Amino acid sequence: MAAPPSSTRTTSRQPAAATTREKWFPTREAGDTTREALAICGTCPHEHACRAWAHAQPTSTLYGIWGGTTHADRKHDRK
Repeated sequence: MAAPPSSTRTTSRQPAAATTREKWFPTREAGDTTREALAICGTCPHEHACRAWAHAQPTSTLYGIWGGTTHADRKHDRK
């Protein structure tokens, strides 16, 4: 899997950098933590570039929240 474009990588000034990994890569045990991550994506200036990058990746290899979408969202979009 290719790395996200440099324009979508987080810096200390972006909201995503201030959160924990668990928000972006939720587990079933953690419960529904996607809501907060998706809200943060909505404030990011790179949301659309990040989403485009995520949709260009093979569904089976990309897990977590990317560009305001979940793994299930991206899988559904490809049908």
